[in-house]
Amino acid sequence: MIPIFDLHQDLITVLRIQNFDPWSGQGTYAGHGNLQRLKKSGYKLVVQAAFSLQRYWGEYLTENPVLQALRAAERLHELVEIYPDQLMLVKNRHDLGTLMQGDRLGFLLAYEGLYGVEDRWTLRALYRAGFRILGLTWNVSNLVATGAWDSVDRGLSGLGRDLLQGADELGFLLDLAHASPKTYDEVLALPLKRPPLVSHTGVLPEAPQTPRNISLERARQVVQRGGIVGLALAKLFFEDPNTTIEEVAGRVQLLLQEIPEGVASGSDFFGFGPRDTIEGLEGVEGLRNLEQVLRRQGVSEDALANYLYRNALRYLRAYLPEA
Repeated sequence: MIPIFDLHQDLITVLRIQNFDPWSGQGTYAGHGNLQRLKKSGYKLVVQAAFSLQRYWGEYLTENPVLQALRAAERLHELVEIYPDQLMLVKNRHDLGTLMQGDRLGFLLAYEGLYGVEDRWTLRALYRAGFRILGLTWNVSNLVATGAWDSVDRGLSGLGRDLLQGADELGFLLDLAHASPKTYDEVLALPLKRPPLVSHTGVLPEAPQTPRNISLERARQVVQRGGIVGLALAKLFFEDPNTTIEEVAGRVQLLLQEIPEGVASGSDFFGFGPRDTIEGLEGVEGLRNLEQVLRRQGVSEDALANYLYRNALRYLRAYLPEA
C-alpha cells in the first residue's frame, strides 16, 4: 500500500467544538473519520490545523486565537501520550526519519491564520508548543497579511514582513492557502530559507472564479520557488457543484503533468460539510478510492507515489528544521 501524506486536515479543530472519541469516532460527531480510519487507510503523516477564527451571524471574529491554538496543540500532545505506539508528533527531520522507519501515524501541527500573533515572542511560544506550519490568513485579513476574500488587497503589512522573516529563521514553514494574490506575490519574493507551500487549495487551469482557489500558473510559481501545492477534495475547490471523482482524478493527472514534483494531497477533510462533498470522497478513505480511479485512468505507480506521499516527503525532508 502506498503511504499517504496529507498536507491539511482539521481534526484537532473539530475536537475543540465536538464531543467524540477521536480514536474510535464514538460520540456526537459524524464527519470524515477518526484516527483508526486514518491508520487503516494507510495515512503516514497528516498536517493537523488549529483554526482560530470563529464565525457568528455572518461575521468572522477572533476569540483568544492564540489560546485556542495552544489548547489544540496540547490536545494533540495528549493523544500522542495516550497512544504512543500508534501516534507521534513530527517536529523536525529527525522525527520524520523515525516516523518513516516504523508503523505509527505522524502529525505535523499547523496554525491556520496568524490571528492574534503580534510579535516574535508569540511565534516562539507557538514553536515551543510544536507548531511547524503557519497559515498566514484564513480568507480575511489580520495584522500580518491580506486574505483571499478581502475587497482591498494590501498584501503583507510591515509587521507581517518582520514576523515572517522571524518565523522563517525559527524553522516554520509558511502556508499561502487562503492568501490574497498580492500576499502570494510578496511572500514569494521574500528571501526565505524555506520556500512556502500551499497546503490545500483548488488549482484551476485558467483564472479561478473563487478567490480561494489559484490558477495553474500561480501553482507553477510556488513550485518553481521550491514549494509544494496540496489539492483539496471538496466541490468548492473545483468550482463545479457536479464535480465527480473522475474529474478530480483528471485534475490530479493535469497537475502531475504540469508540476510533477510539486503536487500533493491537501484534502481538507474535517473542514467542509455535506454540500461540498464529492461522491466517493465522503471520508478519509476517499483518497484510496481516488487512487483506484487514477490507476484505471492509466496513471503510473511512480506518479501515484509522487502525488500520495513522495513529493510531500521530499519537501519536508528538505525544509523542516534538522532537529
